[in-house]
This record gives sequence, C-alpha cells and structure tokens, in this order.
Amino acid sequence: MPILKGFEHLRMKLDAIKKATNEFAIDNHIGGGGFGPVFKGELISDETTTKTVAVKCLNRKFGQGDPEFLKEIIMLSAYKHENIISLLGYCEEKDEKILVYEYASKKSLDKHLTSHELTWVKCLKICIGAARGVAYIHNPAGGHQRLLHRDIKSSNILIDENWNAKITDFGLAKIAPANQQNSFIITNNNNVVGTVGYTDPQYMERGILTKESDIYSFGVVLFEVLCGRVCIININDTSTPFLTHIVRYHHRRKKLKELVCRNIKDDIHPKYNLRPSIEQIVRELETSLEYQSVADTNSSLVKEFGHLRIGLDIIKHATNNFGDDHFIVESGSAGKVYRGEFKHSKGQVMCAVKRLDCTMADTDLLFWREIMLLTSYKHQNIVSLRGFCDESKEKIIVYDYACNTQSFESQERKENPNFKGDSASPRKNSASPSGIRVEE
Repeated sequence: MPILKGFEHLRMKLDAIKKATNEFAIDNHIGGGGFGPVFKGELISDETTTKTVAVKCLNRKFGQGDPEFLKEIIMLSAYKHENIISLLGYCEEKDEKILVYEYASKKSLDKHLTSHELTWVKCLKICIGAARGVAYIHNPAGGHQRLLHRDIKSSNILIDENWNAKITDFGLAKIAPANQQNSFIITNNNNVVGTVGYTDPQYMERGILTKESDIYSFGVVLFEVLCGRVCIININDTSTPFLTHIVRYHHRRKKLKELVCRNIKDDIHPKYNLRPSIEQIVRELETSLEYQSVADTNSSLVKEFGHLRIGLDIIKHATNNFGDDHFIVESGSAGKVYRGEFKHSKGQVMCAVKRLDCTMADTDLLFWREIMLLTSYKHQNIVSLRGFCDESKEKIIVYDYACNTQSFESQERKENPNFKGDSASPRKNSASPSGIRVEE
C-alpha cells in the first residue's frame, strides 16, 4: 500500500512472525476479536534476545479490511502514551495483514472481573490508568487531533505484568478536531459501530458520535468493575445487555449511594451533555484511591499514633466546649480553630485546636493525611502536632500554639484559599500574649 511508505521502519517479515508464533500454533492462541485471532509470540530481536509480543491477524470473514488495518497503524504510531498499547510493527505479505503489539501478560480486564486476585486497590489503579488513556486520546498533546475510540470495553483494556492498564483496538476510532469542548460526528445510522451493551444509546439511535459516547462506554466498564461481572449475557448465542438496565433501575430508586466514585452513575446518563468529562472521572477515581489507601491504613495508623490520641472530653474542657471566647480563626472548608488550655506535667500548655467540618466529603482523607505529614516532617518552621481526636464522628487536630495567630493564619492561607481569618482582630491577637510553646 502506498500509504504505508512512511511506516517502512515498522514493517516485519512474515517468516519472522511465523517463527515467533510457531506457525500460529493453537497453543499460542491467546484471544481474538472483531479484527481476528491473536497469538502470543517470541520475536527474535537480535541473535541473542527475544521479545514477547502479541500478534493480531486480520480475518476478512469478520468484515474487517484495509481501512481498519491502516487506521490501527497510523493511529498507534502517532498517539503514544503509557496507557495506550504500543504498536511494534506490521506485516503485509502474501495476502496476510498482521499487527504486532507489546505483550500484556495479564491479558484483558474482562478476564479478571470475577478473580479474587483483583483487589479493590488494583481495580482502582486499572480504572485510573484506563481513564488516563481515554483522556489522552480525547485531548492529545503535540497538536494531534482528538480520537473517539467507539469501542471502549473491558476486553479492550489490556493489563501488563505490573497491573497497568492499556487501551487497545483503535480500528474503529474516528478523528475529531482538537482543542474543542464539543465534538460531533454525524454518521449514517447503518454505520453505527461498537459492542452491544457498551455502545452509547444516543449514538445508536441518532447516529451522532461525541466524546461523551466514549464516556458512556467507559462508565459501563466502571460498573462492570464495581459489580464484578461483564455487562452482557449470551442468550441463544445472542449478546444481550443487562447491567446498565439494572443500574438504572436501582438509580431511579435511589439505591446507588455507595459507588467507586461519586459521579459514576452520571457516566451512563441517557443525555450526553449531563455526563462528566474524562478529566473529572480521572480526578474522582484518584480521590477514591486516596480514600481507599486511607481506609486500608486507618487501623495501623490508629495503632501507630495511639499515643497521640486525646479524649473528646479533654478537648471540650480545654476549649470551653468550643466556646466563642476560645475561637481563633475559621479555616475555610476545613473547619474552625480554637485556643485550648491543656494540663501538662509542667503546668498549663496552650494549643491550637482545629475542629474539622465533618459534613465535607474529604474530611477523613484530610484528617489522616495531615496527621501522617506532621508526624513525618519535623522542623522549627513547621507547626508541631500535639495530638488528635476521632471520637463521636469528630475529627480534631491539636497543634502547638504558635507565637501569635498571624503565623497560624499565614500557614492556613497557603494551604486553604477559602481561609477567613483576620489577624487584625483584637480578640484573636489576645489569645496568647506570651506565645507559649512547650517542648517535651
């Protein structure tokens, strides 16, 4: 093909591929899809070393042809990302059309949905990686145009030996203009492609393809991970979607309260304009992973920092039950800070008591993150942690009281753009005239 002249550096010999796959032996068959069968191969890279590869062969009886073959070569050569499968080469010889990829040893995500080996943390990391891959093709760097995948599904998310996700199968992808908030590609309804159960209903009904069509498909994948099963079932050799119907049924009855990320239900919203962006999904998943990490370490943290725990009654007594006369500053969305007078072996000690706002979604994460940071980093210019309290749904952190409230307010301003302190307030400045700071 003349169009492949610019990709000669990727061309491979058929004999080399046959040798790598032992003549496409059945023992090396590892899967297949709309394009054709996929084989594992050991490709000789030089006289002494081999490289494990995945070899995908075009099977024309499935309706695939030159356009899909060319598109895969062109797109995977141009779009490179750690969460996109890498194309190593191709072969176009003796009526054979073959693509050679990096080998993903853990195979595809759908093979792991019911596996006990797939921990929740691994699930989240895989979803984050896949979401980053989708984010890259939707908003690529280097002046590339946007790609709409059109066939995102769990079997098209490969996993390498380190459990990193790799988006694959770009044969059906469409190119859209870059750097635009919205992309609309109008197709003939008869030319709508994708996989039953994953394809955006609006795209199927109206033939209008958008980047939100990929969001819908990715949302289905997230629900598969959440439920631990694929979204379709085979009835009389026919693939029938069922998972999205179940999700919507429970969503209407407000039974989807605890999800992998708070907006996952919106990914499969019937209206494309109400679906989140892929960047929002990445952020939600990353936050979910942080929550999970905190949850996994909470018990060990409590044991490790048990000597720093302060009873709620003691804190209430020290702050006059969080009285106005002990109030120092409002720390924006994080909560309020009070002056507290605690009994100490050397007498009374003045402390700053930050009472976090437990109505905020991220309170638990912020609470433990701050405790871990302040116990890890000690410096004369970093406020010292005295203790904490997590009783009765309270999240409270007790610090050494700084020389004056200005230093505390300065730190809060750096950490919190919503800070509402006022160091000019007479009441706040009179809280600690001597600036007591007791060292153990």
